[in-house]
Amino acid sequence: MSNPAIGRRALVIGSQCDALGESSKLSFLPDLAAELYEVLIDPHLGACEPALPRRHCGGLLLDPTHNAALNALHNAFAWANKDGALLFVAVLGHGMVKYGDFFFLSRDSSGTGDYRRDVFLSHALKHLLGDCGDLNGLIVWVDSCHSGVAAQQAATEWGQVGLGQAARRYELLSAADDRPAYRGDFTRALISTLRHGIAGAGETIDARDLREPLKMGAKAQRPQRVTIDGGQWAARGDQGLWLSRNHALYSAQDNTASVAAQARVGELTDYLQPTETLDALVAAAKVHDCVMLTGPRGTGKSTLAAALAQPSVTDGRVPDGFVNAIIFATPLSTMNTLSSALAGGLRRTVKGFSQAVNAFDERLDPAERESLPALERQVMGPLRLIKRRRPVRLVIDALDELPKATERALRKAVTDARVRRNGESGSAGVSFVLTARPGAAPLAGACRIAVTPPGDAAIGAYLRRREIPDDHIPALVDRAGGNWLHAYLLAEQAVRPGFDPGQLPVDLAPSLAELYTTELAAAGAEDRERWETQLRPVLAVCAVAGVGPVLPLPLAVAAAARLGGPNTPSRFRDSVVRLSGLIVRAKPGQPEEQVGIFHLSLRDDYLLKPDLGVQFTIDGPEAHGALAEALAELAPVQQHDPENPLHNYAMRAEAEHLWACGDTADVVKSLTWRPLERAVDEVERWQRWKARLDDRLKPEDPAVLTARSYLAYYTGTAGDPAAARDQYSNLLPLRRKVSGLTHRDTWSDLVALARFTGEAGDPVAARDQYSDLLPAIEKDYEPTDPLALLARANLAYFTGEAGDPIAARNQYARLLEIRQEVFEPTHPSIFTTRMNLAYFTGEAGEPLVARDAFAELLEILKHDSRPARSHTLTVRAHLARFTGEAGDPVGARDQFKALLPTLGGGAGAPTIRTL
Repeated sequence: MSNPAIGRRALVIGSQCDALGESSKLSFLPDLAAELYEVLIDPHLGACEPALPRRHCGGLLLDPTHNAALNALHNAFAWANKDGALLFVAVLGHGMVKYGDFFFLSRDSSGTGDYRRDVFLSHALKHLLGDCGDLNGLIVWVDSCHSGVAAQQAATEWGQVGLGQAARRYELLSAADDRPAYRGDFTRALISTLRHGIAGAGETIDARDLREPLKMGAKAQRPQRVTIDGGQWAARGDQGLWLSRNHALYSAQDNTASVAAQARVGELTDYLQPTETLDALVAAAKVHDCVMLTGPRGTGKSTLAAALAQPSVTDGRVPDGFVNAIIFATPLSTMNTLSSALAGGLRRTVKGFSQAVNAFDERLDPAERESLPALERQVMGPLRLIKRRRPVRLVIDALDELPKATERALRKAVTDARVRRNGESGSAGVSFVLTARPGAAPLAGACRIAVTPPGDAAIGAYLRRREIPDDHIPALVDRAGGNWLHAYLLAEQAVRPGFDPGQLPVDLAPSLAELYTTELAAAGAEDRERWETQLRPVLAVCAVAGVGPVLPLPLAVAAAARLGGPNTPSRFRDSVVRLSGLIVRAKPGQPEEQVGIFHLSLRDDYLLKPDLGVQFTIDGPEAHGALAEALAELAPVQQHDPENPLHNYAMRAEAEHLWACGDTADVVKSLTWRPLERAVDEVERWQRWKARLDDRLKPEDPAVLTARSYLAYYTGTAGDPAAARDQYSNLLPLRRKVSGLTHRDTWSDLVALARFTGEAGDPVAARDQYSDLLPAIEKDYEPTDPLALLARANLAYFTGEAGDPIAARNQYARLLEIRQEVFEPTHPSIFTTRMNLAYFTGEAGEPLVARDAFAELLEILKHDSRPARSHTLTVRAHLARFTGEAGDPVGARDQFKALLPTLGGGAGAPTIRTL
């Protein structure tokens, strides 16, 4: 049984060799081996567990014998395989070559290349790797003389356990080629790099990031790298085989959305070739508060947007700190997820932003929290509280990929922010860069820039950055046809070991379908069994989840298994690595890993186009169904927990998967049982789903009626009760016709109509409606039924609002009696009812009784470990008021004086509202 809590294990072997004599002792051992091990097991760096947990020294093995070294390797592989973990093996010491074979020398080795006494390292690792089917990858670090021979042996002899039959993932890094190593510089450079981080790398540091640091830190050596497919430093490799978290970027404040955005930036700017369009974009963004970059799909808009957020790869064309946060929109994005990603980026780049978020939230009353748009609440409002010397710049990619309701909301938020910046007080000082396809509607006053197709010189320069030989470049440039997406796919072919330009399509303008077919064939898709049992299931679940790293790995594995694919994280990742140019990852190799496809064209223009005769296709509804079933098992709607990553994904995407399967009833169930945090976000969501349900179903369908009811309800609670009243008024005739006059849904809509009638400014009408509703409801339901309790509570409230506080007081007294029959004394509804009873008691002419009631409520709050701030303010404010009205103006004055500082800047007078 695997232990998913242990994702990485480390074994470090450092050894002298007695047979070589005292003069050959290595001065850097054992200290350097111990230092490397310390870095690897640091939870903030290597994040490894000991490879040999039952040993006193864990995974650090110093001066072992030949047999002890081999036994340690065997046991380390066994532990990692049992846990489904990655294994990091580092060996530091003497090495030698005999007959082309590399041997690591243990303390009792002969030093002559005797395979019985010297450790035949590459042979041992190859067989251990091949026998460990659940190992989640292997990283080998060899710091010894002639260690490059071990790398060469891995490249030439490990094929059947790499992308061959056994499909094991590995990377091997060696200190030298076939020459001596020096002083442990290779390992020293690694330790220094891992401790300090790499500013231009991603969240983690993998082997490819080490190329330049190792060149600089071990100048007398020629470090070697071998990847799973036999590639070297330029190869993509497996991102999951990382050596350390990137100390330069790692932050405990990162949220999932911002981490995914950071990962996407890294993917897009890999081998970036700056262009004239980038120069024009930077120049425009410096002088305009809103720039819209437009271009057809595949022209590099997302890459240009990402380049603004990664100045280190732009050859100085983008100033440092030019962009503060970036988001990549998808069809599943909402204003809340977009705003959360931007806020995550701003926490990194704007000093004091985290504190400003907390301060702004403290100023909001409950109604404002429900109604304030997400971008205002999470980004713009906090920014207005921070004094800054220069404006904040935000990048929003793929505006037109958003659902229409979300796109409208985002456009309005951007426009509002710009209007405020250009004239109104309290500006957040924010400018925007947006990308969209040419058909997208412009934003008023925005500077519009069209992507210029790259010339042959730019594509040629990009290919050289990818270290493609010059003699291959002309043929690749010809076939790219001035399209960045085509150039990328052609480059993916050209960097593979053994590439032959003769393999390129004969046509000088190959179609996108041809290029995707070539990529999938290279991954092994022409092997029918591999396609059906590995690649197709993995591609299918990633593709229907969407572009970018959006799909949690545990869910992806569970869904792929339902399609006959890989059923463990390790085996799923094996397929991901085969598809590495087409799949993108966030937090690769970690339990929180997320995956997705790299570009929408892979799904929309290829995988889902069997009618176009493409060679490799997927069944979209089948994949959606697999994800829906996996969610039902791993994140059941009845146990919804928004703090859990799988439930959080379900909150965003489960309805989409069910919709694709035609399960409209389950769509509505998912939406209602997985509520969002705030009413304004629910309005956005229900606007979208109501439109989709209207298009597919008849007006009288229960799903349509439910969507209309929820949209009306959240419209009202988000701050527009008049619109909610009108929506319920329009809904109810059809509701009565379809559901019946006494159906619970009909009663619920009538109760809501009365509420929003009152909140829209007509409390008398609301009171009268509740007066008629309550006895009618109690004919069908017990007085303790939640619907009857809600009607009774709102009757009491609007009776008071209509000018009859005595009747309201009496009704609240009766409500309290009934609620006390149902709920424990500490239930929130009991406290709310007591507050309202106290308030209307005072309004009815009994300030002394009201004062005492509020004083008692305040004592309850003092003993509450987490009292609601709004309750505390409300109780204190009304206690002060009724203290004065009861004849103690001095006491009232002192209480109000103490209360004022807690109101902050902008909070209004506390009010009471019942439910």
